[in-house]
Amino acid sequence: MKYSIDFIRIGWTRRISDHYFSSACTISLLRGPKLILVDPGSPWDSQWLLSQLSSRGVNPYDIGFVVCTHDHVDHIGSLHIFPNSTRIVGENFEVQGLKDCFSILKTPYEIDSLIHIISTPGHTLSDISVIVEDIDQFGRVAIVGDLFECEQDIIDPSLWHSSSNDVSIQQKNREFIIDNFDYIVPGHGPAFKATKRWQN
Repeated sequence: MKYSIDFIRIGWTRRISDHYFSSACTISLLRGPKLILVDPGSPWDSQWLLSQLSSRGVNPYDIGFVVCTHDHVDHIGSLHIFPNSTRIVGENFEVQGLKDCFSILKTPYEIDSLIHIISTPGHTLSDISVIVEDIDQFGRVAIVGDLFECEQDIIDPSLWHSSSNDVSIQQKNREFIIDNFDYIVPGHGPAFKATKRWQN
């Protein structure tokens, strides 16, 4: 049985003033042999997220895995509403006092034959990406968190350079994703088709 992907929220970032931005992360639900949620959003999203799941017939207690692509609050803040889930973060997870709440993985890690998790640092040292091997109409999909902020950051690198922990490592991982996957799900924008022309 293949997986399907449901974008509970397509992420965004908006400029509020010269120095301030407002943003919300992309929240993805993978349905297949297992229920897997990627990036549950901020603490302020919790009630809204429960409502969105309910409208889709999903009980949070039935979600087997919650994967956080990195350790920023806009991506991990609603984890508490998934008490029965295996919670997955990357090896260099940095939020003090919370490490015992997660399965900190050595990557690559296989959830099943169609879904595995790889290390893709750069935005933070703990970045991971969820790889889905075959989704109808999408092919091989990489859910990458803020490795890519949005499709526009390919032509405007300032959109990701300013928030990168290590620009060089992040660039290498971005190129790897573009080379190896059909679609990319970024941290703050809609999914987009990967194309090698971006490397030139």
